[in-house]
Amino acid sequence: MHGAGGGSTPPHGSNHLNFIIMQKLNYDKLMAYKPTKIHEGYNQRKQAITYYEHPIGGDMDCIIAVFNKQRVAVLTDFFDTEDFYTDSDYNPILLDDGSVVCAFETED
Repeated sequence: MHGAGGGSTPPHGSNHLNFIIMQKLNYDKLMAYKPTKIHEGYNQRKQAITYYEHPIGGDMDCIIAVFNKQRVAVLTDFFDTEDFYTDSDYNPILLDDGSVVCAFETED
């Protein structure tokens, strides 16, 4: 189940009315907490993603998606990993500008 992300202007030219919020986190501070890994996989761009439980909020908070190779971490708008599977429209995608969006928000 994912959260109720939303907004009036979808990012990156998407024609979806709603979008998922991906709040950027400080990678080094997050990793210092030694968060619990709960899932890993690849998105449509073959970027490796590791999903972690929130180190403070636990399972009562949103899942954190981490691109370890690029040292980028985001707090997703999701509370579990069931929507993160091969070719899912909800897979996080790391863009060239460093922002992270869901696959459905890209033009790929």
